[in-house]
Amino acid sequence: FPVTIEYAEEVYNNLWNVHHDKLTQMADIRALSEKETFGDMDLLYCGTPLTVDDVKLAFPNTKAVSKNGTVISFEYKNFQVDLIYSDSDVFRYAYYYFADNDFLGNGVGVLAHKFGLKHGHDGLWLPIRDGDNMFASVRLSTDYRDILKFLELPTLPTDGFKNPQDAFEWLSSSPYYSPDHYKLEKRNTIAKVRDRKRTNYNFIVSCGVELEQAGFVPKFQFNKNKSIYLSKIFDAFPSAIKEYNVRIQKLGFSRYVKTKFNGKMVGELTGLTGKELGGFMTHLNRLFEFTPEQICITSDDQIQQNIVHQFAQYLSSPSMFSGSPF
Repeated sequence: FPVTIEYAEEVYNNLWNVHHDKLTQMADIRALSEKETFGDMDLLYCGTPLTVDDVKLAFPNTKAVSKNGTVISFEYKNFQVDLIYSDSDVFRYAYYYFADNDFLGNGVGVLAHKFGLKHGHDGLWLPIRDGDNMFASVRLSTDYRDILKFLELPTLPTDGFKNPQDAFEWLSSSPYYSPDHYKLEKRNTIAKVRDRKRTNYNFIVSCGVELEQAGFVPKFQFNKNKSIYLSKIFDAFPSAIKEYNVRIQKLGFSRYVKTKFNGKMVGELTGLTGKELGGFMTHLNRLFEFTPEQICITSDDQIQQNIVHQFAQYLSSPSMFSGSPF
C-alpha cells in the first residue's frame, strides 16, 4: 500500500511540474486498507480538465493513454492510473464518493435511490420527472456528512474501512438497508450490467443473501411512491425548498402549455406524421407566437388559426423553411 502513495506523489509531481497552471488540487483516492493487490491508482483532481495530450506531455513514455468521459487512464510503472476530474466546489464530496472501493459511491447510492434521490460524485440530487422524462434536478447537498446523516449511517472511520466486511457492516447498519435493494434482478438494465462486473458490489449482494438465510428482516419498507418522502427530504435539506418550488412551477407551466400546443394537435390539423410532423414542429417552435409564454396567453382558437396559417405557408414555399421535409 505505501508504494501506491509514493507513486501517487510521483504522478502528482510530474503533472504539477508540467501543468501547474492547470491543477489546483489533487488527492489519492482512499482504498480499503487491507486490499490484497493494488494494480491501479485513482487520483482525483480539479482545475482545468486535462487532455490525453496533456498526460502524454507529462509522461512521454507511458502506454495506452485513453479517455472516457472525465477520466483519463494511463500506465505508470505497471500501475493503471485513473485521473478523475472534479469541479472544485464538489471536490471533497467526490473524494468520498469514489473512496473505499465503491462502498461509499454505489453502495450508499442504492439507499439514496430508494428515496427517489440521485447520489453522484457531484453531490446529492432530487430529480424532478415529467412522466418518464427527467425535467430537472435540485441539488440537495455537496457535504458528504449530510447524506450519512440522512440515511442514518454512522460517521466514517477516520482512516477508512479495513476490508469489505467492515464496509458492509457499516452500510447494513442503516435502518433503511435491505438485501433486496442490491439484488441484480432488481436493478435497471444499465446498473445490472455495470454492477455485475464490480467485485465489491457482488460482495454486498452475497452478504445480503447470507443475512436473509439467517432470518434477517428489514427494518423499513419503502413505498413505490417516492413523493411521500419529500417532507423527510426537505426536513433534512431545507435550503433546497425554494429551488424545488421554482422547478415545480416551471413544470406546471410546461404541462399547461402542452395542453394548448402539442404534436398530436398539430398532426390532427395538418395530417402530418413522423418526420414530416417533426420538421414542421421544429419550424413552429422557432416562431415567436409559438413560444411557451405566447402560447400561454393565446386562445385555443387563435393557436389553431396560427398553425393552419403557418402550414399553408409551409406547403406553398417549403424552401423558405430550414429543415423542411418536403
